Amino acid sequence: MRYRTDWLGQEDLGRLDLWGNNFTGELPESLGNLERLWVFSVFMNPLSGPLPRSFMNLRRLQYYCWGDDTELCSPADEEFQAWLAQVPTQYRGPVCDED
Repeated sequence: MRYRTDWLGQEDLGRLDLWGNNFTGELPESLGNLERLWVFSVFMNPLSGPLPRSFMNLRRLQYYCWGDDTELCSPADEEFQAWLAQVPTQYRGPVCDED
């Protein structure tokens, strides 16, 4: 399934709750441009690949949810893991394999 991402230009978007929509593919780097985002949930979608490194731009993020029901993973580097750890409420999947 392909989905439109032209709405990602909405920099004032605060909540992105997309659970259970059967979205596939990788998350776009442009998600990191949503600087006011405080909720991010893609639970119950067969998404794959690493979370975009641009997520570290999401300084207001208070909640994220992506779990074992997706094929998403978080980059294994120390900087990204430290960023993830500071988000107050989190339900996350695995760390990406280091190759």
